[in-house]
Amino acid sequence: MNRDRAILSAVIVGYSRLMRVDAARTRKAIDAIDRDLLRANISAHGGRQLREMEGRAVLGFPDVQRAVLFAVTVQLALLAKNKNIRDDRKIQFRIGIERTSQGGEARALDSAEQIAHGLMELAEPGGICISDDVRNEALSVIDLSIEPVASAALKSVPESTSVFEIELNEKARNAVVEGHQRYPKKTRRVFVSGLAALVLLVIIGAAGLWIWNGTRSEGVTSVSQVLAFDRPSIAVLPFESVTTNSEGAMFAHGITLSIISALSEVPQIAVISASASFEMAQNSEAPRTTGTELGVEYVLTGSVQLRNSKVRVIAELSDVKTGESLWSERFDRSEDDVFAVQDEITLKVLVALEVTLSDRRELASRGAGTTNVNAYLGLMKAQKEFQNYTKDSMIEARRLLKEVRALDPNYYHALILEARTHTFDAQWGFSDDRLASLEAASELLKEASLIDGNLTDAENAELNITQAYIDQIAGKYESALSLAISSARNSPNNSDLLATAGWVASFDRDYDRSISLLKNAISLNPVYPSWYANFISRDYTFLGEYDNAIAWSKTGVNRAENDHRRAWALVNQAFAYAEAGMTDEAKAAGAEALQAWPDMSIETLRRAQPFRHEEDWQKFERAMNTAGIGDESS
Repeated sequence: MNRDRAILSAVIVGYSRLMRVDAARTRKAIDAIDRDLLRANISAHGGRQLREMEGRAVLGFPDVQRAVLFAVTVQLALLAKNKNIRDDRKIQFRIGIERTSQGGEARALDSAEQIAHGLMELAEPGGICISDDVRNEALSVIDLSIEPVASAALKSVPESTSVFEIELNEKARNAVVEGHQRYPKKTRRVFVSGLAALVLLVIIGAAGLWIWNGTRSEGVTSVSQVLAFDRPSIAVLPFESVTTNSEGAMFAHGITLSIISALSEVPQIAVISASASFEMAQNSEAPRTTGTELGVEYVLTGSVQLRNSKVRVIAELSDVKTGESLWSERFDRSEDDVFAVQDEITLKVLVALEVTLSDRRELASRGAGTTNVNAYLGLMKAQKEFQNYTKDSMIEARRLLKEVRALDPNYYHALILEARTHTFDAQWGFSDDRLASLEAASELLKEASLIDGNLTDAENAELNITQAYIDQIAGKYESALSLAISSARNSPNNSDLLATAGWVASFDRDYDRSISLLKNAISLNPVYPSWYANFISRDYTFLGEYDNAIAWSKTGVNRAENDHRRAWALVNQAFAYAEAGMTDEAKAAGAEALQAWPDMSIETLRRAQPFRHEEDWQKFERAMNTAGIGDESS
């Protein structure tokens, strides 16, 4: 009896043309792909080569899931590899997959191969086409986006066979990095060691991977949590202050943040979050090493010197892989012109990365948001206060923001931050009148929206995600989810925005979307705050995937920034343990949570979690009672 349960047919797109134009280069490129990608990957997925022809191969796999994972892994790897290669030199595959009938008789295998070949011909370059049988079987195990193909059927595809195409999106990338967990232990070892070159190509070089032989650096993410970037990626490292006073250090810090903010408005590139760039830079001696650890292709470094109202800024863009300087320049300006320097640096970086922008976005590349230096420094102080997340810190942040707005009444970012302080007051019970706090937040957002009729997509997204947060707390769930989804689409480089959108989706039972958004946020910010992990844990608990839920809850506990955040992480851990039937562990987590946050109560937990469905809260509350966190704790 034949062991092949799935047949995969693959062909190199334009093979004859490639060989005709430059046979030596084409053969060298194909040999490298075969050596570094195909051989180890076939073995890792339990596949075998059935036959090979010029530019085409037929493979057999023991099940549909492994065939699909192999195809997705290969196509994503080639997508990353081809990113900077001329179109006429790219090596691309078309892939088709069909399931064989039970028994594996020769006739059935021949029929499956014929259909796989027809599906392959229907696939786009770099694409994967599958039959309805393969689709149904794959989706039972792997979370993928699969869409029907509207195309004329070929003779080799029976009229009764529906054709589908696998989308190579974030779900596909996630499936690749999590796929090794589905294999038996022996096969998994082959996957980890045999695919070292592939992992280096797809994950380390594109998304930032700090796992190797089961170890990882402190504070970064694990292999199952990362996503590969499908666009040029950059990290802006902290600009060094050459001035000894504290104002100079704050100025350099602010310039770095503004450049990151401006670059983040450009969806054609992936920009590592400020928190990740700053933390990783502190633990690394060389910018190139930091860039490698963050998994980006380029790093921007620089220095700032303040002297007698004059500012000197030096900036340099480097290629992480080669260490080559792509662009460097010195800017000598008055203090009042420093914001123009930030925009100039941003645009020069984009030109060096060959990113084409619209005139509107070029004109709107304003990371600082104000031309008043003192207002900018005041906003930074208010942001630092806000991040303490206490009742007193919200009051102090608003006091500072009042001073900021006196200096610049039209400071968009100051209005947004003030709105967020009121939202936190409402969520955490810091204010006596919850509705009044939400109304105050909404009024500030309206004021911000009227400042400039030409807001960028990123600025509109920031407005919308803040409004989504307000709407979720106010019980306007449909509006909240719609705003969250559009915000994530329009600002793909803002990790906190993506994570907040995941927060909204989670309370709406859209757990898959929530997990995807949160993992996208993690790929941009590998030193992400603990609440990202907490919500992924909670999502997995509601999905009934308790092993994942418990693993992520432990990550949340380990990353907790203070006692309050640690208590929340332990609450989510108690929820996961209780739902998994691990009562003793749930009680232990609950006891730790109460120790970290003695004033915790069921009412506090409910107010902070705006569930759309009452039964979801009831499930959570039952778990808290199991863990020993009940009304008696108030």
